[in-house]
Amino acid sequence: MDEDIFSKGIGNKEGTKSLLAKPVVVQGKKAEPVYKKGTKEEDKSKSKPIGHKLVLICKHPDKEEPIKMSELVFITGKTIKTSAMWINVDADGNIEKGSLIALLLEKYQAKNVTELEGKTLQTELGEKGYLAIKSY
Repeated sequence: MDEDIFSKGIGNKEGTKSLLAKPVVVQGKKAEPVYKKGTKEEDKSKSKPIGHKLVLICKHPDKEEPIKMSELVFITGKTIKTSAMWINVDADGNIEKGSLIALLLEKYQAKNVTELEGKTLQTELGEKGYLAIKSY
């Protein structure tokens, strides 16, 4: 951790961990690179990411500024799990069938990620207590 934190005051932005699970409206999307754990910020420009995840920019009713959501809560067998929405493509360059993003698109009746913009998505707290998109 940067020692500079000790000279900083209280900010004016809350974290998403304190938000209640309420419907959110998708306002945008982006692909965010994910690097190997422990990669320092200054090394990311020189490193190759291990993959990319989908990040949805959403409006939560209890927060003024938009929030970034990149995790999906889903059911596998009889277990509820939470995972990042990794961007996986098939041999034709389409969203991979059976991937979490495909599951999300099917649940919210969208043909592609762009069609999610403007839609209202349900949320719930994921395994680590952060707000995640509900897909079941």
